[in-house]
Amino acid sequence: MPDIDIDFCMDRRDEVIRYVTEKYGAENVAQIITFGSMLAKGVLRDVGRALDMPYSDVDRIANRCPTVFNISLDEAIAEEPRLREMQTQDPRVERLH
Repeated sequence: MPDIDIDFCMDRRDEVIRYVTEKYGAENVAQIITFGSMLAKGVLRDVGRALDMPYSDVDRIANRCPTVFNISLDEAIAEEPRLREMQTQDPRVERLH
């Protein structure tokens, strides 16, 4: 069977679920939730984009993050001296944190 994958607001969410359940039957309706986590490089890139920083600058900063699975931004700054130096010398990098 085809599926419907929709993200919708919590407001009136229960009404949508009730409608779909009534229309297609409880045996054909399931709710799935996923949780994601943002790692250091992704956080830097997203925040940089939100702050309208040039992509090349954000890319240069993000590439200083160690390529370590599940590393947090604080851990990346503590582990990588060049990233820590960028943070202390450039207020834009400090603002990303």
